[in-house]
Amino acid sequence: MVKIVQLCMIITELLEKRHGIMREEEIISYLKNIYGNISLSEFKRALITLELRGIIYVEWFKKGSKIIRLRRAK
Repeated sequence: MVKIVQLCMIITELLEKRHGIMREEEIISYLKNIYGNISLSEFKRALITLELRGIIYVEWFKKGSKIIRLRRAK
């Protein structure tokens, strides 16, 4: 089990490296390559935490697909 704070930091760093935008599936795939088994509930909890803090926003892209954007993209 990965701590939510750690997940939040990794997601934020990953978005900064990718110019502030990624698909949800890309982030999940990246996290699974690093940590093995990340639960979807942990991932969604980290996204909600980041969104409530105003760091990211999530928008629907296509059917069942979401785009994660960094609010303060560099």
